[in-house]
Amino acid sequence: MKIDCIIKVGGSLQNFESYNRLSQVLNRVKRICRIVLLPGGSNFADLVRKVDRKNRLPQPVPHWMSILAMDQYGFFLTRKLKNSVPVRTKKEINEALRDHQLPILLPFDFLYKKDPVPHSWEFTSDSISAYLADQFRIPKLILLKVVDGIMVQPGKGKKPVLEKMISKKKIKHIDCVDRYLGKTLKKNVECWVINGRKPKRILELIQRGETIGTRIVS
Repeated sequence: MKIDCIIKVGGSLQNFESYNRLSQVLNRVKRICRIVLLPGGSNFADLVRKVDRKNRLPQPVPHWMSILAMDQYGFFLTRKLKNSVPVRTKKEINEALRDHQLPILLPFDFLYKKDPVPHSWEFTSDSISAYLADQFRIPKLILLKVVDGIMVQPGKGKKPVLEKMISKKKIKHIDCVDRYLGKTLKKNVECWVINGRKPKRILELIQRGETIGTRIVS
């Protein structure tokens, strides 16, 4: 079964009481197109970072601990998002979609078997979602953040402005996405950064092809 869109639910959303609205919108979206959710690392990954700094863990130990943090946030989301179920394989994603549920992909098993991505704190769930979009041939990727999109500084003394469209080459040093995203994101994947606290923008993007946010292009 073809998946239309992968939506990465940023861990920063855990600090805001926005899950009810997000859940309502996602359940509307799944009636229009086939979606799969990917959890970020959230506070669980922050704890791994603290443990890593204190103990100076050698790679790949903190890498796999941080991937497991994504699984933990995924289980957390199954309690916050109605009609959602944890999945680990493409087969389980398809079964969830056939049952009209929201599949939340727990990525550890899939990534551990293949070990395909760099063992680095700079390769975050942003780039993992881009990698999985390519692997599962998903044409659209939505990164849910707590900002309206990618903000850039136009000049000295001027306020940051929202970029409606930005090149992959220019996002290497942008704070709200990781530095590997530009390299990992493939041309056949349409990627957007939008505000997860305003979930109606997800529906607007799916229905109209555009919304308030930033589209990352080649």
